[in-house]
Amino acid sequence: MSKTILAIILIVFGIGIYFQYVVDATTPAIWQTKFEANISSDPIGASGNYVFWGGNLFDKVYKLFVINSQGQKIAESVNLPSSPFNPIVVDNYVIAADHARMLRAYSLPDLKVVWEAAGNDAFENGPVKNGKTVLQASGQSIFCFDVNTGKQLWDITELDTLKNFAADKVILTIHGYKDLKVPTWKCSAYDTEEGLSLWKLDEPVSSISPIFVKNAAVLTTKDGEGLVLNQLTGEIMYKTKGKGLIQVAGLDNAVIFVTNDFKNMVYLSLLTGKSWSTTIKKDVIGAAQIGSRVMIVDKTKVRCFDSESGLLAWEKELGDVYAASGHRNGLFVVYKKRFTAKETYAICLGPATNKELWKASAKSMFRKPYPLGEGDLLVNNNGIIRLMPKPVFHNTTTVSMPEINMPDPSAKINQAFEKQQKEQTQTMEQEPQENLNPEELPDKIQQGAHIPTKEEKKKQIENEIKQDINKNIGVKKNTKTKTEAIPKDLAPVSDQDAGW
Repeated sequence: MSKTILAIILIVFGIGIYFQYVVDATTPAIWQTKFEANISSDPIGASGNYVFWGGNLFDKVYKLFVINSQGQKIAESVNLPSSPFNPIVVDNYVIAADHARMLRAYSLPDLKVVWEAAGNDAFENGPVKNGKTVLQASGQSIFCFDVNTGKQLWDITELDTLKNFAADKVILTIHGYKDLKVPTWKCSAYDTEEGLSLWKLDEPVSSISPIFVKNAAVLTTKDGEGLVLNQLTGEIMYKTKGKGLIQVAGLDNAVIFVTNDFKNMVYLSLLTGKSWSTTIKKDVIGAAQIGSRVMIVDKTKVRCFDSESGLLAWEKELGDVYAASGHRNGLFVVYKKRFTAKETYAICLGPATNKELWKASAKSMFRKPYPLGEGDLLVNNNGIIRLMPKPVFHNTTTVSMPEINMPDPSAKINQAFEKQQKEQTQTMEQEPQENLNPEELPDKIQQGAHIPTKEEKKKQIENEIKQDINKNIGVKKNTKTKTEAIPKDLAPVSDQDAGW
């Protein structure tokens, strides 16, 4: 063999080693084991253990499994006649529905069938937790069951087609007539205790499931205008001016919309009423907000933004993204480098930088990890269970700012306080305005009205003055509206509390 050929072989071999161990380096697991069956849902906590469904889809084996924190099987259910929806846990029971129109409750930890109920129509979605009870939709009805006995407590039945529903402080249904060329959908609200009717929204809405943020419910109209409603009263607290929007994700104090052409994303803060937008590729796969950072994942990349201004902090190109969700104080993402690639990757990212906190690879899809005290319980479809190291979240990168001599605002605060006290008295005597501004949104999200104290009012004025100072020294803002004081019961998570 000539020296030239040998050199080429060594170079190719070296490049291969580089890409395998440097570019695609994965994080060693604390431990790893192989489960006896495929895993088809995310592991969820269940009385100190973890439950999911799996089996062998080709042989029509569908079972629920319980494992402990070491990945060892504790129990398995009897074989189900049809594939189930993702299970939920309510008290000491696992509740699962299958495509054969059966709803069942299983005891923990042995997964014995406690009760079952049959639906008159095929289930389009799995069960929904409703406090200490469980909801299951079938046909035009939503049935509420006692988890201990399986007794039907009450039901909600719409006179037209039930398209979608969601439950939080109230139960919201989306219903109407889908057999028309242009379907018209309505939204109705019901009490979670007895299913009693609370309110009906007069304005037609889209068929997309509502999103809940604090005391608010977020929907869109049939023309794609964003609606922020008070859950308990149905009052429209805010309506976007733009049309063609679809609600896709709710964060701690904000909501994310995408345009119906899936080219742009809009972030709307429910604390300040401010919004900003950015371009996306195809759709938003997932999002998470950690302190002052918002992490957005589209079909090809992860980007991290400042929640106030919308300015880009960092980004990370991935390839072909399949799943993304908030995890601990960061984000969990599943992707391939390209659609035809055999290798699938799972990574954990923090909001500070685009550096991976841990990375795993497999020949099948990963499920969302479950956080344990000693690490992250990570499973994938082919039955591999591993414990990844507990991620260590880093502080945000420091930003170099010019030194500025800040003026003492106390004099201006005292003058402005007296002026605004008089304006507040005059405003309270006036009738409320029908057309809402984004500045009105934070206060209206609260369940009850709140008259600011003297100290709260001074704090608000001080914040406004500081914003004016920042504006004068050149700090970029991405909105024309003035920031309202953040209500105490909707306080955002600070960077320190978020752990970075």
